[in-house]
Amino acid sequence: MLITFISVRIEIAIVIKFWEMFDDLDVVVSDSGNQLSGNVNHSARDAEMIAVHLPSFNKRCLDKFGVHLELDDLRRLLPTSKERSFVGYESVHSRIENKTMKCYVFNKTRGK
Repeated sequence: MLITFISVRIEIAIVIKFWEMFDDLDVVVSDSGNQLSGNVNHSARDAEMIAVHLPSFNKRCLDKFGVHLELDDLRRLLPTSKERSFVGYESVHSRIENKTMKCYVFNKTRGK
């Protein structure tokens, strides 16, 4: 008997919520109606990468949504992201803070 296994790519709910909040925070609309890059992607070098510093991201989520994220769960689950593939946990020169910060780094392209 031949058994075929099918790999199902299911995104975990906390990771889905993370990306929804990231997308909402990453877009800032100016007074003129133009969309500008927000202040949650710390990546300075590569326009195709996303670098997220979880403590500062958590603060922005608390400020905007009144939501405190479970950082231990995110640290464990973000590397499983299907929405944007995980590259690594790396030291990144932040374009926001103008200093080196440890960030979770992802490909910007969805489903890559």
